[in-house]
Amino acid sequence: METSKDFYLSIKRIIETNIWTLKKNSRCDYSKGRNKYGLIYCEEGCADYHFPKKATVRINKGELLLVKKYPYIAYGIEDFKHLVVNFTIDEESSFGDMADEIIENTDPILLSTPNSKEYSVLMKNVCDTFLKGKIGHHMQAVSGLYEILNKFMFEKTLDTMDKSAYREVLPAKIYMEENFSKSITISLLANLCCMSETDFRRKFNSVFNVSPINYLNSLRISHAKAYISGGIYTIKEVAEKSGFGDANYFSRFFKKHTGLTPMEYKNIC
Repeated sequence: METSKDFYLSIKRIIETNIWTLKKNSRCDYSKGRNKYGLIYCEEGCADYHFPKKATVRINKGELLLVKKYPYIAYGIEDFKHLVVNFTIDEESSFGDMADEIIENTDPILLSTPNSKEYSVLMKNVCDTFLKGKIGHHMQAVSGLYEILNKFMFEKTLDTMDKSAYREVLPAKIYMEENFSKSITISLLANLCCMSETDFRRKFNSVFNVSPINYLNSLRISHAKAYISGGIYTIKEVAEKSGFGDANYFSRFFKKHTGLTPMEYKNIC
């Protein structure tokens, strides 16, 4: 069971990276479409990206633009120095509201962020690593792209949240992520956030679109899957390490939420 505010965008591979300048009054024509996603960071200048039957999007210095597998034409309004990472996605393995927004919505996604310098460094590292072509360069570049996309998607997700409520319930979220194997009560989580249990439940659900207990159970199931896949621990040990304690209860809970018993899951890993 995945929480809808959580997300995962599964990258198949990086197709190409580039650092170049689209000159003023020139254009880059993808009007016949493209079979890849693209992440574009503007270093200098600006450009207009025109998408047929959609509004034109202007990208300025320090902004990021995520373009989908659809036609567009880019026009240099000024000399447009930018970094590009083109990549493909495993759509079946991706999940979460933000991943769905990227995959299913045809609109490009523009991010204006105070963290533009950080994105500049990260994009340059991915481009440079991929272009140098050393042994292991693709894995290293994909790792860097995951870091960028995680930051990008997290910032866009925050745009849809009540930021004040998010900060209020964040201590509970962090505590669950770091202590999922322990016994955790709503009372404990509410106290960490300095609010009543009723207010805590309401605010947590409003921010993450899932109850605190379901969020905790989702964490435990995810870790249990990882422990089982690793092949090191017995089912009893997995139950204890992932916070379920009793192996019989864990097996019933795991099957209810995954459709498989822990042993069946182990056999297909």
